[in-house]
Amino acid sequence: MEHDCGTQHRSRGFILQARMLLMFCVGGLPLLTSEQATAQRVQNVVQHRTLLQQHASASGKLVRKCWLSHENTNSDTPAPATLSAGQLSVSLRCLGNGNQVVPHDEDMQRVCNAGEDAMTVAECAEREAKQIKLRALLGASSDITWRKKLISGSNGEKWKLKLQVSELPLSDEQFVVGCRHKSGDADSQCKLVVTVEARVSSAVGNVVTCAYGRHSNADTLRAELSEENRTLTIDCGATGRLQHATYPDPCSPSEADTEDCQTTNEDLFPKFDESWWREDSRGENRHTLRIPKEEFPAGSGQFVVGCAPSDESVQPPGALHEKQGVRRGG
Repeated sequence: MEHDCGTQHRSRGFILQARMLLMFCVGGLPLLTSEQATAQRVQNVVQHRTLLQQHASASGKLVRKCWLSHENTNSDTPAPATLSAGQLSVSLRCLGNGNQVVPHDEDMQRVCNAGEDAMTVAECAEREAKQIKLRALLGASSDITWRKKLISGSNGEKWKLKLQVSELPLSDEQFVVGCRHKSGDADSQCKLVVTVEARVSSAVGNVVTCAYGRHSNADTLRAELSEENRTLTIDCGATGRLQHATYPDPCSPSEADTEDCQTTNEDLFPKFDESWWREDSRGENRHTLRIPKEEFPAGSGQFVVGCAPSDESVQPPGALHEKQGVRRGG
Protein backbone atom coordinates (compact mmCIF):
# COMPACT_ATOMS: atom_id res chain seq x y z
CA MET A 1 0.00 0.00 0.00
CA GLU A 2 1.34 3.44 -0.91
CA HIS A 3 1.09 6.43 1.38
CA ASP A 4 0.75 10.17 0.93
CA CYS A 5 4.23 11.35 1.84
CA GLY A 6 3.06 14.94 1.93
CA THR A 7 0.41 14.24 4.56
CA GLN A 8 2.92 12.32 6.63
CA HIS A 9 5.41 15.20 6.53
CA ARG A 10 2.82 17.82 7.42
CA SER A 11 1.87 15.82 10.51
CA ARG A 12 5.56 15.80 11.53
CA GLY A 13 5.96 19.55 10.96
CA PHE A 14 8.34 19.49 8.00
CA ILE A 15 8.53 22.46 5.61
CA LEU A 16 6.65 21.74 2.40
CA GLN A 17 9.07 21.28 -0.47
CA ALA A 18 10.06 18.65 -3.00
CA ARG A 19 11.91 16.04 -0.99
CA MET A 20 12.36 12.32 -0.60
CA LEU A 21 11.89 10.57 2.70
CA LEU A 22 14.23 7.61 3.00
CA MET A 23 12.91 5.22 5.63
CA PHE A 24 15.02 2.15 6.22
CA CYS A 25 12.77 -0.80 7.02
CA VAL A 26 14.31 -3.66 8.94
CA GLY A 27 13.26 -7.28 8.85
CA GLY A 28 10.46 -6.85 6.33
CA LEU A 29 8.35 -4.63 8.58
CA PRO A 30 5.00 -3.66 7.01
CA LEU A 31 4.55 -0.19 5.59
CA LEU A 32 3.24 2.20 8.20
CA THR A 33 0.45 4.74 8.05
CA SER A 34 1.24 8.10 9.61
CA GLU A 35 -0.59 7.08 12.81
CA GLN A 36 1.21 3.73 12.93
CA ALA A 37 4.53 5.43 12.23
CA THR A 38 4.04 7.77 15.20
CA ALA A 39 3.22 4.82 17.47
CA GLN A 40 6.21 2.90 16.11
CA ARG A 41 8.56 5.84 16.79
CA VAL A 42 7.34 6.00 20.41
CA GLN A 43 7.82 2.23 20.75
CA ASN A 44 11.33 2.45 19.26
CA VAL A 45 12.30 5.19 21.74
CA VAL A 46 11.09 3.05 24.65
CA GLN A 47 12.91 -0.03 23.31
CA HIS A 48 16.08 2.01 22.76
CA ARG A 49 16.02 3.31 26.34
CA THR A 50 15.45 -0.22 27.63
CA LEU A 51 18.44 -1.50 25.65
CA LEU A 52 20.61 1.32 27.01
CA GLN A 53 19.57 0.42 30.55
CA GLN A 54 20.32 -3.26 29.91
CA HIS A 55 23.72 -2.35 28.45
CA ALA A 56 24.51 -0.11 31.39
CA SER A 57 23.72 -2.88 33.87
CA ALA A 58 25.70 -5.45 31.86
CA SER A 59 28.80 -3.35 31.25
CA GLY A 60 30.65 -4.37 34.42
CA LYS A 61 33.80 -6.46 34.59
CA LEU A 62 33.79 -9.62 32.49
CA VAL A 63 36.54 -11.90 33.83
CA ARG A 64 37.33 -15.53 33.04
CA LYS A 65 39.90 -17.55 35.01
CA CYS A 66 41.91 -20.74 34.59
CA TRP A 67 44.08 -22.20 37.36
CA LEU A 68 46.69 -24.52 35.92
CA SER A 69 50.11 -25.84 36.79
CA HIS A 70 52.54 -28.26 35.18
CA GLU A 71 51.05 -31.03 37.31
CA ASN A 72 47.38 -30.07 36.97
CA THR A 73 45.87 -29.34 33.56
CA ASN A 74 42.25 -30.13 34.36
CA SER A 75 40.95 -26.65 35.11
CA ASP A 76 37.27 -26.27 34.31
CA THR A 77 36.57 -24.78 30.91
CA PRO A 78 35.58 -21.14 31.48
CA ALA A 79 32.11 -20.00 30.51
CA PRO A 80 31.86 -18.34 27.08
CA ALA A 81 32.03 -14.54 26.97
CA THR A 82 30.11 -12.12 24.76
CA LEU A 83 31.29 -8.64 23.75
CA SER A 84 28.88 -6.03 22.43
CA ALA A 85 28.24 -2.30 22.38
CA GLY A 86 27.19 -2.62 26.03
CA GLN A 87 30.09 -4.86 27.09
CA LEU A 88 33.31 -3.94 25.31
CA SER A 89 35.94 -5.60 27.52
CA VAL A 90 36.87 -9.08 28.72
CA SER A 91 39.78 -10.32 30.85
CA LEU A 92 41.41 -13.75 30.88
CA ARG A 93 43.45 -14.69 33.95
CA CYS A 94 45.88 -17.56 33.46
CA LEU A 95 46.65 -18.46 37.09
CA GLY A 96 49.31 -20.87 38.27
CA ASN A 97 53.04 -21.48 38.15
CA GLY A 98 54.30 -21.10 34.59
CA ASN A 99 50.84 -20.60 33.13
CA GLN A 100 50.47 -18.30 30.10
CA VAL A 101 47.95 -17.19 27.53
CA VAL A 102 47.38 -18.93 24.16
CA PRO A 103 48.14 -17.99 21.44
CA HIS A 104 51.21 -16.32 22.91
CA ASP A 105 52.98 -13.42 21.23
CA GLU A 106 54.48 -10.10 22.27
CA ASP A 107 51.28 -8.05 22.33
CA MET A 108 48.65 -10.72 21.70
CA GLN A 109 47.16 -9.39 18.51
CA ARG A 110 46.30 -12.92 17.43
CA VAL A 111 43.45 -15.20 18.46
CA CYS A 112 42.27 -18.54 17.09
CA ASN A 113 39.35 -19.15 14.76
CA ALA A 114 36.35 -20.60 16.58
CA GLY A 115 35.03 -22.52 13.59
CA GLU A 116 36.20 -25.91 14.86
CA ASP A 117 34.58 -27.02 18.12
CA ALA A 118 37.10 -29.84 18.53
CA MET A 119 40.15 -27.58 18.30
CA THR A 120 42.42 -28.06 21.31
CA VAL A 121 44.40 -25.44 23.19
CA ALA A 122 47.58 -27.07 21.89
CA GLU A 123 46.42 -26.69 18.28
CA CYS A 124 45.53 -23.06 18.91
CA ALA A 125 49.00 -22.45 20.33
CA GLU A 126 51.08 -24.37 17.81
CA ARG A 127 49.33 -24.14 14.45
CA GLU A 128 49.57 -20.67 12.90
CA ALA A 129 46.96 -21.65 10.31
CA LYS A 130 44.41 -21.68 13.15
CA GLN A 131 45.33 -18.14 14.20
CA ILE A 132 44.11 -14.79 12.91
CA LYS A 133 44.75 -11.17 13.85
CA LEU A 134 41.86 -9.54 15.70
CA ARG A 135 42.09 -6.62 13.30
CA ALA A 136 41.39 -8.91 10.35
CA LEU A 137 38.68 -10.91 12.12
CA LEU A 138 36.71 -7.83 13.17
CA GLY A 139 37.44 -5.77 10.06
CA ALA A 140 39.00 -2.96 12.11
CA SER A 141 41.03 -0.12 10.61
CA SER A 142 43.99 -0.52 13.00
CA ASP A 143 45.65 -3.18 15.14
CA ILE A 144 43.79 -4.47 18.20
CA THR A 145 45.84 -5.76 21.12
CA TRP A 146 45.29 -7.23 24.56
CA ARG A 147 46.97 -5.59 27.56
CA LYS A 148 49.14 -7.78 29.78
CA LYS A 149 49.45 -7.56 33.55
CA LEU A 150 51.50 -9.90 35.75
CA ILE A 151 49.63 -11.34 38.72
CA SER A 152 51.68 -11.14 41.92
CA GLY A 153 52.08 -14.30 43.96
CA SER A 154 50.66 -16.69 41.38
CA ASN A 155 53.25 -16.48 38.61
CA GLY A 156 50.42 -16.12 36.17
CA GLU A 157 49.22 -13.58 33.65
CA LYS A 158 46.17 -11.40 33.20
CA TRP A 159 45.23 -10.26 29.71
CA LYS A 160 42.51 -7.69 29.05
CA LEU A 161 40.87 -6.89 25.73
CA LYS A 162 38.99 -3.61 25.44
CA LEU A 163 37.30 -2.75 22.15
CA GLN A 164 35.94 0.54 20.85
CA VAL A 165 32.41 0.65 19.45
CA SER A 166 33.95 1.51 16.07
CA GLU A 167 35.86 -1.81 16.19
CA LEU A 168 32.74 -3.96 16.44
CA PRO A 169 32.33 -6.08 13.28
CA LEU A 170 29.56 -5.92 10.67
CA SER A 171 28.64 -9.57 11.33
CA ASP A 172 28.71 -11.57 14.55
CA GLU A 173 32.15 -13.16 15.01
CA GLN A 174 33.74 -15.68 17.38
CA PHE A 175 37.29 -16.44 18.45
CA VAL A 176 39.14 -18.65 20.91
CA VAL A 177 41.93 -17.95 23.42
CA GLY A 178 43.16 -20.10 26.27
CA CYS A 179 45.78 -20.88 28.89
CA ARG A 180 48.45 -23.57 29.16
CA HIS A 181 51.85 -24.20 30.76
CA LYS A 182 54.91 -22.51 29.23
CA SER A 183 56.60 -25.86 28.64
CA GLY A 184 53.96 -26.68 26.06
CA ASP A 185 53.77 -30.34 27.03
CA ALA A 186 50.60 -30.08 29.10
CA ASP A 187 47.21 -30.87 27.56
CA SER A 188 45.35 -27.85 28.89
CA GLN A 189 41.56 -27.77 28.69
CA CYS A 190 41.34 -24.03 29.39
CA LYS A 191 39.69 -22.76 26.21
CA LEU A 192 37.66 -19.53 26.25
CA VAL A 193 35.20 -18.90 23.42
CA VAL A 194 34.45 -15.19 22.88
CA THR A 195 31.55 -13.96 20.75
CA VAL A 196 31.74 -10.41 19.40
CA GLU A 197 28.31 -9.13 18.46
CA ALA A 198 28.06 -6.96 15.37
CA ARG A 199 27.44 -3.24 15.59
CA VAL A 200 23.95 -1.92 14.88
CA SER A 201 23.01 -0.61 11.45
CA SER A 202 23.10 3.17 11.46
CA ALA A 203 22.07 6.24 9.50
CA VAL A 204 24.21 9.28 10.27
CA GLY A 205 23.16 12.17 8.11
CA ASN A 206 22.71 10.56 4.73
CA VAL A 207 25.37 7.89 5.22
CA VAL A 208 23.84 4.50 5.96
CA THR A 209 26.01 1.67 7.31
CA CYS A 210 24.44 -1.78 7.20
CA ALA A 211 25.35 -4.56 9.63
CA TYR A 212 24.21 -8.17 9.72
CA GLY A 213 24.34 -9.43 13.30
CA ARG A 214 21.46 -11.00 15.23
CA HIS A 215 20.82 -7.69 16.99
CA SER A 216 21.94 -5.26 14.27
CA ASN A 217 18.53 -4.37 12.89
CA ALA A 218 16.13 -4.03 15.78
CA ASP A 219 14.99 -0.54 14.77
CA THR A 220 13.92 1.20 11.60
CA LEU A 221 16.48 3.61 10.11
CA ARG A 222 15.49 6.87 8.45
CA ALA A 223 17.33 9.39 6.31
CA GLU A 224 16.11 12.22 4.13
CA LEU A 225 16.96 13.54 0.70
CA SER A 226 15.93 17.06 -0.25
CA GLU A 227 16.70 19.61 -2.95
CA GLU A 228 19.45 20.92 -0.66
CA ASN A 229 20.81 17.46 0.18
CA ARG A 230 20.60 15.22 -2.86
CA THR A 231 23.28 12.66 -1.90
CA LEU A 232 22.82 9.29 -0.23
CA THR A 233 25.56 6.77 0.61
CA ILE A 234 24.77 3.12 1.36
CA ASP A 235 27.68 1.20 2.89
CA CYS A 236 27.00 -2.55 2.73
CA GLY A 237 30.46 -3.33 4.09
CA ALA A 238 33.01 -6.01 3.28
CA THR A 239 30.60 -8.77 4.37
CA GLY A 240 27.59 -7.38 2.49
CA ARG A 241 26.37 -6.44 -0.97
CA LEU A 242 23.69 -4.40 -2.66
CA GLN A 243 20.75 -6.57 -3.62
CA HIS A 244 21.45 -5.71 -7.27
CA ALA A 245 24.59 -6.36 -9.28
CA THR A 246 25.53 -2.76 -10.16
CA TYR A 247 23.36 0.15 -9.08
CA PRO A 248 20.10 -0.68 -7.32
CA ASP A 249 16.90 -0.59 -9.28
CA PRO A 250 14.25 0.22 -6.71
CA CYS A 251 11.43 -2.05 -5.70
CA SER A 252 7.87 -1.05 -5.15
CA PRO A 253 6.91 -1.39 -1.47
CA SER A 254 4.40 -4.03 -2.59
CA GLU A 255 7.13 -6.24 -4.09
CA ALA A 256 8.13 -8.93 -1.60
CA ASP A 257 11.22 -10.18 -3.48
CA THR A 258 13.74 -7.34 -3.47
CA GLU A 259 16.22 -9.47 -5.43
CA ASP A 260 13.93 -9.48 -8.49
CA CYS A 261 12.11 -6.15 -8.74
CA GLN A 262 9.93 -5.06 -11.62
CA THR A 263 10.16 -1.35 -10.77
CA THR A 264 12.95 0.67 -12.41
CA ASN A 265 14.74 3.88 -11.50
CA GLU A 266 13.06 5.55 -14.48
CA ASP A 267 9.67 4.96 -12.86
CA LEU A 268 10.68 7.35 -10.10
CA PHE A 269 13.27 9.50 -11.90
CA PRO A 270 12.08 10.09 -15.50
CA LYS A 271 15.56 11.35 -16.54
CA PHE A 272 17.53 8.82 -14.50
CA ASP A 273 21.11 8.14 -15.56
CA GLU A 274 23.24 5.23 -14.35
CA SER A 275 26.04 7.66 -13.47
CA TRP A 276 23.96 8.88 -10.52
CA TRP A 277 24.89 5.68 -8.69
CA ARG A 278 28.63 5.24 -8.22
CA GLU A 279 30.82 2.89 -6.25
CA ASP A 280 32.48 4.88 -3.49
CA SER A 281 36.26 4.42 -3.32
CA ARG A 282 36.25 5.08 0.44
CA GLY A 283 35.01 1.57 1.24
CA GLU A 284 34.25 -1.87 -0.09
CA ASN A 285 30.64 -2.31 -1.30
CA ARG A 286 29.94 1.36 -0.59
CA HIS A 287 27.68 3.11 -3.11
CA THR A 288 26.62 6.74 -3.43
CA LEU A 289 23.58 8.21 -5.16
CA ARG A 290 23.92 11.82 -6.35
CA ILE A 291 20.87 13.41 -7.95
CA PRO A 292 21.52 16.49 -10.11
CA LYS A 293 19.64 19.52 -8.82
CA GLU A 294 17.74 20.01 -12.05
CA GLU A 295 16.63 16.36 -12.04
CA PHE A 296 15.35 16.19 -8.47
CA PRO A 297 11.85 14.71 -8.78
CA ALA A 298 8.70 16.70 -8.26
CA GLY A 299 6.54 13.57 -8.19
CA SER A 300 5.44 11.44 -5.26
CA GLY A 301 6.19 7.78 -4.70
CA GLN A 302 7.96 5.19 -2.62
CA PHE A 303 10.52 2.52 -3.39
CA VAL A 304 12.74 -0.01 -1.67
CA VAL A 305 16.44 -0.87 -2.06
CA GLY A 306 18.57 -2.90 0.30
CA CYS A 307 21.78 -4.60 1.44
CA ALA A 308 22.18 -8.30 2.12
CA PRO A 309 24.98 -10.48 3.52
CA SER A 310 27.42 -11.71 0.87
CA ASP A 311 27.60 -15.07 2.60
CA GLU A 312 24.27 -16.83 2.12
CA SER A 313 24.81 -18.66 5.42
CA VAL A 314 24.71 -15.35 7.30
CA GLN A 315 21.02 -14.80 7.87
CA PRO A 316 20.15 -12.42 10.68
CA PRO A 317 16.48 -12.37 11.69
CA GLY A 318 15.26 -10.10 8.92
CA ALA A 319 17.17 -8.60 6.03
CA LEU A 320 17.89 -4.89 5.99
CA HIS A 321 15.78 -2.97 3.52
CA GLU A 322 15.47 0.69 2.74
CA LYS A 323 12.08 2.15 1.90
CA GLN A 324 12.19 5.50 0.19
CA GLY A 325 9.28 7.88 -0.33
CA VAL A 326 9.08 10.85 -2.66
CA ARG A 327 6.47 13.58 -2.50
CA ARG A 328 5.64 16.62 -4.54
CA GLY A 329 6.62 20.08 -3.47
CA GLY A 330 4.28 22.94 -2.74
